[in-house]
Amino acid sequence: GHLDVVKYFVEERNFDIIRASIGTQADGKNTLLYVACQMKKENIVRYLIERGAGISRTILDQFPGIISKVIQGYFRSSGHGTYQARLKEMGLAEVSWSFFANHSATLTKVDLHGNSITSLPVELFQMTSLQELDVSRNQLLTLCAEEVSWGCTKQVFKNNYCYIDCF
Repeated sequence: GHLDVVKYFVEERNFDIIRASIGTQADGKNTLLYVACQMKKENIVRYLIERGAGISRTILDQFPGIISKVIQGYFRSSGHGTYQARLKEMGLAEVSWSFFANHSATLTKVDLHGNSITSLPVELFQMTSLQELDVSRNQLLTLCAEEVSWGCTKQVFKNNYCYIDCF
């Protein structure tokens, strides 16, 4: 199928899914991930994200349904009706509240380390069940104290590293 063809080019022919473009458009609509989203090929979208294809603002805005559905595959039950989101090193440039909205009352841990995130949705900090948030190795410039409404035991910014452990 289509996934086998994509895997062949990525794994056997070293096709660079991050830098390569399809066609001549320069508006972010020429990436392999964009085309896979446009064609509604969920398995290819998942594969490309796992291989480091970045999820741009353009892709988030135009294909929120398929991206959110794929992202939900990275949510794991941690028992007792609670969940953890493991979204580390996925090439995320943006984070949408829609990623977390379905689990806002039951999400205890969010791991976003190793992405290219510059800001976080304010709603993320309003989740009362959230106990741990790892946003290290991102491009966050600030994290406003007003955003963090729960009691934090650790909040350290140094060279774009931040780890927040809350109770």
